Amino acid sequence: MFKSGDEMEKNLNKKDKRVIKTRKAIIHATIQLMSMKSIEQITIKEIADTALINRKTFYTHYNSIYDVLNDIENDIIQSLIEILDSTDFSAERLNPYPLFEKLTTMINQDALFFHSLLQSSGHSHLLNKVKEVVKDHLLIQFDKYFPNDNVLPQYVLEFIASGLISVYQQWFSSDDHSSSLEEISKLTGLLIFDGLNGVFRQRQLELDQLSISASSTV
Repeated sequence: MFKSGDEMEKNLNKKDKRVIKTRKAIIHATIQLMSMKSIEQITIKEIADTALINRKTFYTHYNSIYDVLNDIENDIIQSLIEILDSTDFSAERLNPYPLFEKLTTMINQDALFFHSLLQSSGHSHLLNKVKEVVKDHLLIQFDKYFPNDNVLPQYVLEFIASGLISVYQQWFSSDDHSSSLEEISKLTGLLIFDGLNGVFRQRQLELDQLSISASSTV
């Protein structure tokens, strides 16, 4: 006997919800274990036990632990891209706090993973991805001031992206959290954008001087 379209859709929705629920359990179990040991030391049995599933169920959804890690990393990168895509950097240069408030919220939502990410050398490839995403989004801001210079902006962006990551690494590795993550994020935003604005102001002065010099020779 064939099921109606509504019944089939209802059953599919139930199945989809079960898949999502199981994958979330696997991901959360992996993150929990990563806060205690390196990814190389984690076994599929440990993930299954922590997620309250069996090994067969794990393999229904993932081929390996690294597939789970890849899903986690892709989610982090996508969340970061969405935050940066929704940011008006012209406005943020005057008040960077809203941007860093969003970043703080993102980090707090996956605090265990970020704790592992920022303390383990095994995640250097993801940190490099994060750096490149930040640099790519900020690079657009340099076009106005460095239209024919592809070298100098790269140094500035490397300084900003590396500094941003280093500050969060320092906070997560420290036992003294008397300064909250929100406070650290706000301070980081001020340091980065004050420095960035200084670079832009200096560059604008140079461009103005070049324009005056060019006009005087005509």
